[in-house]
Amino acid sequence: MTTKNKKFVNNSLLEDNKSATLLAKKVFLAALPETWRLKRKKSEYGIDYEILLIKNENPTGLSFKTHIRGTRIIKSGKSSITYTLETKKLKYYCTVKEPVFLIVVDIVNNETFWLFMQEYIKDLEEKKPHWRQQKTVTIKIPRHNSLDKSLKEFINTIIKGQQFVHFIQFHFIYNNIFHKIKNIVNNIEGTENIVDLRQQSFINCSQEFCSSEKNTYDQEIVNSLKISEQFSIKKPEENREAYRHICDALEHAGYKASPSIRYVALGEKYYHDYMYYLITSYEIKCSSYQHKNNQYNLFNAIEELEETISASLDAGELTAASTIILRLADIYFNTFPYISSSLGSRAFSLLDSAHSLLELADNMIANIEAPERIIQ
Repeated sequence: MTTKNKKFVNNSLLEDNKSATLLAKKVFLAALPETWRLKRKKSEYGIDYEILLIKNENPTGLSFKTHIRGTRIIKSGKSSITYTLETKKLKYYCTVKEPVFLIVVDIVNNETFWLFMQEYIKDLEEKKPHWRQQKTVTIKIPRHNSLDKSLKEFINTIIKGQQFVHFIQFHFIYNNIFHKIKNIVNNIEGTENIVDLRQQSFINCSQEFCSSEKNTYDQEIVNSLKISEQFSIKKPEENREAYRHICDALEHAGYKASPSIRYVALGEKYYHDYMYYLITSYEIKCSSYQHKNNQYNLFNAIEELEETISASLDAGELTAASTIILRLADIYFNTFPYISSSLGSRAFSLLDSAHSLLELADNMIANIEAPERIIQ
């Protein structure tokens, strides 16, 4: 086949795929309740719509994103159909803070199949932990995930989807921190480096925590942390009061304070922020817009906490890192009751991770003289 003919065939396939996708979108959207609102999206990772659920003319605060594909040839078995996606798309879906659904439409028979991607990826990691090294992933969609046969099941999955997305973020954060510490330990080569890290940890402690009174900037932050302890973190108004004290001290003294104390204060800031938005998201009635905003801030706070732990580890501030990890474990414990109702027994892995974080923090403190023993 000549180069010219190859280009013609490729262009024809491209146009055919576009036509199939456009028809698939029409079929899928026609199957949804008319009241739901659509927001078009453009993404190199295939996200084409954000869809907001509306009930009785009022926003519910629930939404999901879609990647819609149409095909004339469905590869199927008795219980599932298969579809292949680029691995980079699945990696991206791991970062999305809303449920993402792959929608595959058989445009010949006008049949629509759906798959909740974050849940699928969680199962994939357990069954094929090295999937990220592949260029593509062949996905199996259960035949009973047919939108034409069960719209109710699709809606129920959307409802539980947001809490599952919340849950899976803890899974990713735990793995990131665990592997971060493991890499630090593995990169320590020879006794001299172990001694250097041990000595640095003691120097940090003695110069920063133990002698903070000699540093007025350190003392200002320490005082703000002591004041914040007087307020209840689970009472929204008191939480915000404590949060303001910490933020004010960090704004004035943060960059001049000792690294360990600054990291601990940042950890407290994001810990308070997360707890505030956890409570306001699940316990206090608010508008759908405010609920969605709370969810966004919730994710942002725990990501900032993870970044603070990572930064403190990179800086060799093991004492500070272990202190913040204790706060992260507390977040896991506090989140469990809110998501266990919809996730059932699956949510208990959150408690397992919390206990592992406590053990990890305890080992970091107890074994600071022998960092090679941090990972048991």
